[in-house]
Amino acid sequence: MLTQWLAEQIDNLAGLEDYQRHLLGDLPIEHPLALLLRRPRGSSQRAFARGLKAAYAYRCRHQHLDVPYNYTCEDGFALGRWLAEKRRFPQALLREQLDALEALDMRWISRHRHRTP
Repeated sequence: MLTQWLAEQIDNLAGLEDYQRHLLGDLPIEHPLALLLRRPRGSSQRAFARGLKAAYAYRCRHQHLDVPYNYTCEDGFALGRWLAEKRRFPQALLREQLDALEALDMRWISRHRHRTP
């Protein structure tokens, strides 16, 4: 039930006022995807939040995160490369970041075998 409610909140974030997004993000929700509601602090968290949002949207559309390496989102975000980097260096992620990706059913070994530069 919490997962469904959380998905509805994430899907409707764009329609909320700033103060509403801040209030929602401040709720003490114990779920890995609650990270999508929180305000990122610092450039590293902002970069991860952007990737996580793109991964969430892709997962909603395709029901998987086996994204081709060269896949780019409509806004120009290189989601395939971002996910490949996360797979290559999972030790660089915080526990909450790992948990959020795993909540999206992240596979740490992709079916798409691409050489990364």
